[in-house]
Amino acid sequence: MMILFDDPKYGLFTNVVGTAGTLLAMASALLLGWKGRARWEPSEQDVDQGAQKVGGLAAAVIVAVIFLTFSKPENSPTLLRIALWCLVGTIASLLIYSSLITIYVRTQYSGTQDERKIIGGLFLRKDAQDIFNKEKAEAKERGEFPPTLQELFKGAIYDVDKLWSEFSRVLSKGLFNLAYMGLTVAGTVALACASIAIGLRH
Repeated sequence: MMILFDDPKYGLFTNVVGTAGTLLAMASALLLGWKGRARWEPSEQDVDQGAQKVGGLAAAVIVAVIFLTFSKPENSPTLLRIALWCLVGTIASLLIYSSLITIYVRTQYSGTQDERKIIGGLFLRKDAQDIFNKEKAEAKERGEFPPTLQELFKGAIYDVDKLWSEFSRVLSKGLFNLAYMGLTVAGTVALACASIAIGLRH
């Protein structure tokens, strides 16, 4: 049996789906911002806790504003459009973030062979790029596979300052933070808007 969410006879249960979904989205946003990292989430070496907390807070605030502004039956189409666009944004952010991890994240080993993931810069220092080009040319002359950036990092004894400038690393870190916040914020807002729209249906 279909329940009409705006039927006054249901009293406190009116719009229960939309309200519950919105509260779930807000709780998820806050949880993402303040909990520890799960195995499937990016490590703290990839994206620091600051981006995680700001993303969770921003998502919760946006969900609250949308709920207070658009929680009327005539706004259902608008809510669905927002949900769809946020879904597209979530998928795009995931693809961008995954690409950034593949391209810019390197493995750094310590003396005890403990490893941690670090974010490399968007571009190499000029002297490092010259060495990298020379090694690739020499490998080509010998008929060998060209060296990888990870091998160049190993040759630099895993010293990030020998390969990338601070400015280069700041730029790449900023891209990581934006992609991660886009992923969490857009996903949370998409869930909230869809929940509110369902609750407003006649």
